[in-house]
Amino acid sequence: MSALLKQGLLHSENILVQCKRYGSKINIQRPRPPHYTRKLFNAVTEPVYPRRTAIDLCQEKLALQQLEKQHREQNVLHPYEGILAKELFSFFDSAKMILICHKNSMDGFEFFNFKVAMHKKNIKTKIMSRKIIKGAIGDTKFNAMLPLLMDTPYSCMLFSDEWNVNDALAVLKKTPKVILLAGTLGDRYMSRNELENYAKLPDLTTVRAQFVATMNSVGGQLTNHLQAHQSNFAYMLDAHADALKNANTGTSTTNVDKSNNTTTDKST
Repeated sequence: MSALLKQGLLHSENILVQCKRYGSKINIQRPRPPHYTRKLFNAVTEPVYPRRTAIDLCQEKLALQQLEKQHREQNVLHPYEGILAKELFSFFDSAKMILICHKNSMDGFEFFNFKVAMHKKNIKTKIMSRKIIKGAIGDTKFNAMLPLLMDTPYSCMLFSDEWNVNDALAVLKKTPKVILLAGTLGDRYMSRNELENYAKLPDLTTVRAQFVATMNSVGGQLTNHLQAHQSNFAYMLDAHADALKNANTGTSTTNVDKSNNTTTDKST
């Protein structure tokens, strides 16, 4: 009975539904005009903007130029420039080695390779405008570096937490368009020649070994200096004794010769 109900009375066929779209494609370039009611609603709700004439645009431009001039005269930094200045000062304050370079005209790919090479040596490269640099180190202990940074608009600054001058000079030697001007090691301001001379110095371990050898040799030199007079006096006495001995032997030989000559004369 249940099988009969399932097959006869309760049986239902599956309805196939297929979505179809009739009509042409939507014309985006020339859309169909809207309905009159919608067109009227759009016209009523459209905002009305005030008309700006050429005189208004000129006045706004002049006011903006005057405001920028006042900012330049008062050395007022833009908020974003102030953020960059604080970031740059943190680099100056935390770095142990600062190198100032002049960047000549070079393409972006070449400068990117230079930055990558410096980054591999744990050296960070920064290029900022004069205004940001002055705002960053204008009233700090790095104020002495401002004349070197303000003379050229293409100042390139290198920062490192180590005194790796050799690595920086090796990369700069491969990039002749970036010229080293000066730098600081710790709290000491150094020129380019001084930095190159510092790079030629041996490492710290070798210098310590040389210092220990020098200190050890000082004791021997002091002993030699203290005994110099006694040694010189003893040497002079030995030389005088040798001279007297040679003189005595010389007189004895002459006496022997004279005696030999007298005996020969008597025999004759």
